Amino acid sequence: MKKLQLVLTSLILLFNSCKEKEEAVDPVDEFANTSWQPTINDANPATNPSGDFGATGTNFYYPWAVCNQDDIFSFKDAKFQHNNGGTVCDSDYLSAMLASRDYSYDKDSKTITIGGFQIKVYEFSNTQLKLGFPNPLPSGPKNYVILLKKV
Repeated sequence: MKKLQLVLTSLILLFNSCKEKEEAVDPVDEFANTSWQPTINDANPATNPSGDFGATGTNFYYPWAVCNQDDIFSFKDAKFQHNNGGTVCDSDYLSAMLASRDYSYDKDSKTITIGGFQIKVYEFSNTQLKLGFPNPLPSGPKNYVILLKKV
């Protein structure tokens, strides 16, 4: 009887300790071990920021170059990593700026910080990651929207 009580007590402690670990999830873990590829197709326009898109709008889809189409962006080992997929672009400001940098995610403000650069998260789903950042130039659209599809 004492062995049975010991086994039951051990099982209860085991299940309770596992339950506590599940509740204490680091928000960065939502992105951990995910990989994404550039796309120009918005699978969910409903998650777009407010404002029009296009040349006269306040928003503009990030213009991925053909050489970016085989790139893979990954969140691994607490870093945002970039793999050019074999096709190297001559000038790729965004990829060079963000590649192999530490990242953190603030779930409340829906902001991911990659190497000190803050990026708005408009959508994080099983199929699409939609990010946004302000245009650093004085002219043109107010915001760039980056579309990535899950690999």
